[in-house]
Amino acid sequence: MYQTLNKQRHINDMRVRYQEIQRLLEDGRLDSKLREGLQAESQEIYRLIPLIEKYVTDVTAPDEYQAKEVVAAQKKEHEAREKTSRLLMSLIKKREQILSDLSTSKAREVELRKTLNSTNDPIAKAELQIQLGEQEVKIARLQQVGKALDFNQANAQKIALGIEKLRIVDTEALTDIAMRQRAVDSASAGTAAHDLALEALKAEEAKAEKAFFDEAGM
Repeated sequence: MYQTLNKQRHINDMRVRYQEIQRLLEDGRLDSKLREGLQAESQEIYRLIPLIEKYVTDVTAPDEYQAKEVVAAQKKEHEAREKTSRLLMSLIKKREQILSDLSTSKAREVELRKTLNSTNDPIAKAELQIQLGEQEVKIARLQQVGKALDFNQANAQKIALGIEKLRIVDTEALTDIAMRQRAVDSASAGTAAHDLALEALKAEEAKAEKAFFDEAGM
């Protein structure tokens, strides 16, 4: 809370100084060297304000520390953008594939129903009903995967930043992840038990994500 208020005061002071410089620069009688100095300071303030607003947590920290914090945050943002882009490209491509598979499966379902309605052979009817049931299960699964892909596509940036979890459809995997999460929550942060539980959770999530992408044909 203190850091946030201190940061806002610091930014307000920078804006006041920036406005003061703009007023000084309106004076046509300014010495050329002084004008150059003020313009340079103005440009630096203009450059720093958005960086401090977005990335710096403690404005009282040494300039070197603040600069490192900005660089690290920008690097993380860049990596997240690249990860988001790769994820989106994969999701869009595979969403198209799911739609194609769904269309094919629905056409096959219609074909099976027509055949089923036109045959009087009880053995053939039984076989067709089995095939139809399998097709219906396949369609339901494709629709479920498609919804998960839609969610992941809409939240790709949050997923890349770690704000949102990748949505999967395997109930068993979801149960395993929930169990691992409970182990993390029950362990005290900073302890070996917590670290081990967190590592196990990440491994379980990675396993589930891979299985989801494999099922989606990714």
